[in-house]
Parts: sequence; structure tokens; C-alpha cells
Amino acid sequence: MPLSYNKLDPSAKQIRLLTIFPDENDENLVRASLHAVSLNNACDFEALSYVWGDTSVTVDISVDDCIIGVTANLHAFLRGLRQPDSERTVWVDYVCINQNDISERNSQVPLMCQIYSTATSVIAWLGDLKPEALELIEWYHANQDGDYYNSIYDSKGLHVLEAIALFCLSANALCAAQYWRRLWTFQEWHLSRHAVVCMHGKTTFTIGNIFKRLNTDIVVVRLLANWLTSSQGASIIADTYGTEDLYNASRFLFERQQELDSLVIKIPRDILLLNPDTPRLSRLGDLLLLTVDRHCSNQLDNVYALYGLSPAAREIYPPDYRKTISQVNHETTSFVLGHEANIRILKDFDFCFSSSNRNDSLPSWVVDFTATDPEHRAKMQPNLDFYKAVAMDEVPWKPIQDHAPIITDNM
Repeated sequence: MPLSYNKLDPSAKQIRLLTIFPDENDENLVRASLHAVSLNNACDFEALSYVWGDTSVTVDISVDDCIIGVTANLHAFLRGLRQPDSERTVWVDYVCINQNDISERNSQVPLMCQIYSTATSVIAWLGDLKPEALELIEWYHANQDGDYYNSIYDSKGLHVLEAIALFCLSANALCAAQYWRRLWTFQEWHLSRHAVVCMHGKTTFTIGNIFKRLNTDIVVVRLLANWLTSSQGASIIADTYGTEDLYNASRFLFERQQELDSLVIKIPRDILLLNPDTPRLSRLGDLLLLTVDRHCSNQLDNVYALYGLSPAAREIYPPDYRKTISQVNHETTSFVLGHEANIRILKDFDFCFSSSNRNDSLPSWVVDFTATDPEHRAKMQPNLDFYKAVAMDEVPWKPIQDHAPIITDNM
């Protein structure tokens, strides 16, 4: 029997919550039930942040005695959350929103800001992490001082080259988690009023300043790799490996240098630079640029997935999944130019780089925020200086509404 969703009352800010029933046997079917609540009333729940994963591969769970399929990644998350002897109440978009009802999706997206900012906690499921990533996380938590590279160099008795290789492997394993590449998780993370709790299996932890310390370690190891290619460093390599292997060692170091450079890019910079004491960004243009390396399955969500952090944009142009991509691009460009006076967005997104996937029907002044080809979005990677700039106190808006393009429904 398919799951039947009761209608929600948008005027009462109603949402559904999922109660996960306890079970001591981790292999048993996940059982849960849905109930509606109003965000106007105080209610305790945890908000889940995760990557959907492949929607064509599903695993069954029971909701109100109806069998429904959820993605494998969400199933692992729910099973990890399930407790042996007590219920757990959560909000999870895949189940709590009727994904087949466009009107309901339109009314629920504007509530996500309140959902994630009022939840008792936000729990992030990072997916399947490799053992090297877990070891790195555990070490940073146990050691507030020092660096991870030196720890593995000293404790494991490794030579400097092997230690560098293991460091790169561990850092890559953490930064490669798809969670950091999904667009929706950006606002879910930053809307939380408390430190986000990360989860892997049954283990919970906080990222805290791990990425900041990791970034520092990467810089240090990069300098070390550079030094080892100098004449002084080369003598150490030759003494250890022999002169005949000096070429192989040098080539190895060159490859690790490239890997370290790519690691700096892989670190989720919004978490690296936007600490809890930083004023929350709300300018949509800055948010769009800050998340240019993240992705989503629905092109409209390149904009709508940031609405929780941009109330002004959400109010002027409410999310509507019946709109065309062209219309959303028109509206978003008009908002960024007219309400935020952010002319820089033209250069950052379109004027310097062309996209083979750009919609040719768009006027030249309209930015294609939904362009998803990796090459185009990679070219738009903002540099760290920009991130530092937008992480500072926000400057007041300087509206130029009188000069903004006029948007109509007749396009």
C-alpha cells in the first residue's frame, strides 16, 4: 500500500516530522511514522543533512505501516540514527515532504530556514568515509595541538615520503566526501544554531576547526615537499633510498605537490573561513559565488537551495518549481543587480567565461546561474581572497531598483 500524505496547512507553517521507532536489532526493517506539527509552536526534533545519492537504487522502510523506498544513503543514515530503546524524531526532506506534490514543495522550501535554525540539532551524515579519514578526525579531536603529519611520521616510524603519502591519503579521504559537494547541505550546515553533529555509522563527532587545522597542515607539508626537492633535501632522500632512486623520489614528490595543491581546492572553503562568530551571509550574489563548486540534481535548486540564507530573495521571488529555468535566471539576475547592487556578479559568472551549456535564449545581461558543466563551473572557482572578503561584516545594500531590468511573466 503506497504512503498517503495528508495535506499540510501552509498558513500555519505546518511540516511533517518522522518518528523512528527503536529496535535492538540493527538488521531489522526501519519502522517509523509521520505526524504534522506547526512551526508556530515549540517542538523538539533533529534536522537531517545528507546527500540523497542514487534515487534509482532504493531500500525499503516502513512508514505508518506502508512500505516505501528510500535511497541507500538515507537508509544507512536512518539505521544509524535508530536507537535500541527510545524513539527519535527527525525532519528529513525525502520523506517529510511529498516530493510528487509541486505545490507542497513550493510551500515547504521557504520553511527550511526555520526548520534548520530551530531544530534542537542538525545532524550531518557524511556517507561512507574511508578508515584513513576517520583516523584523521579522531587524531584531531584527541590532539588540540600539533599537526597530523608529524604524528604519523613519529608514531608509525615512517620515512618522510611515506608519511607525506599517508597524510595526502587521509586528507583526500575526508575532503572527498560527497556531502561537501552537495548544494543543499551548504545552507543546512550554516542555518544550524549549534555546532553541526557529524555522523558515520553509529559514531558522532564535530568537525569544529578540523578543516582549519588541516589547511595549515597542508601548507606545512607542501613547504616540506618543496624543500625535499632542493639540494639539501635531495641529499636526505639519497641517503635513505640511494642515489639510483633519487629520480623516482623526486617524481613522487612532484606528484604529491600536485595532490596537495588539489587538496586546498577540495577543502570546503565555506566551513574553512566562515566560523560561527562570522555574521551570516545573506546576499544572494555572494552565496551563489561561494557555492559555485557544489551541485544539485534540479537546476532550479542552484538558486532555491540558498533561499534559506537569503530571506530578501525568498520574499520577492518565492520558490516555484513550475517556473522555467530561464525565468528563474531572469529573476535572480534582476535581484542581484537591482536589490544588491552587485554588478561584480556579471564578471564572476559570465562575462569572462563562456559555457557550452548556456541557454542561448537568455538575454546577454542575464546570468546563467544554472550552468552545470564542470569545466565552466571550475573556471568560476573563487579565490580564497574573495572568500575572506565576503566573510567579513556585510556592507549595507545600495539599491539601484530604478535601473534594474524589468521582469515580466511574458518572456
